[in-house]
Amino acid sequence: MRLRTATSQAPAISRGMTMTSTLQRLVRDESAATSIEYALIATLVSTFIIGSLTFFADSLGSTFDYISTKVSTALGS
Repeated sequence: MRLRTATSQAPAISRGMTMTSTLQRLVRDESAATSIEYALIATLVSTFIIGSLTFFADSLGSTFDYISTKVSTALGS
């Protein structure tokens, strides 16, 4: 069996390994599942952020306009 190198993350297949043992190694390898889970979490978080900003867009705009007016008045411009 070959050793994995830094650039090769896929399970190494060498002569003498049977198809069954190769499939068992692939089933036990959980790095792809972890990557998919992180991608799903990132998707949910970004969807929540975009949805929240869309929902509160009008009130955020009004708040920033109010603050801008008050700062301009305080500075006398």
